[in-house]
Amino acid sequence: MTPSKFKQIVNAQLAECKNILSLREEIYGSDGDRLDNFKRVCVGTRTTPQHALMNLVGKQWDALNLAVVQNRPMDENYTEWITDIINYMLLLKGLMLEKEE
Repeated sequence: MTPSKFKQIVNAQLAECKNILSLREEIYGSDGDRLDNFKRVCVGTRTTPQHALMNLVGKQWDALNLAVVQNRPMDENYTEWITDIINYMLLLKGLMLEKEE
């Protein structure tokens, strides 16, 4: 794959990540806190917001891993899992930085 083609893939993926994060911002956050859903989940699971997030990302990771192991062809599911995993990692970074404040 040429560097140019790979850059196109990266730019398209990042645009999709931003779009999904924007669409879900109002669904999952509350009271002006974008990360509130992880804080709510951790109360019910008696853990940290970061651990709650890691538990949620596990579903996408497992599905993606299974598809790779089964050598399934690239389809929209791959794109969804990859996008969700990238977004969870960005949200985790937010949680980690907030924790340090």
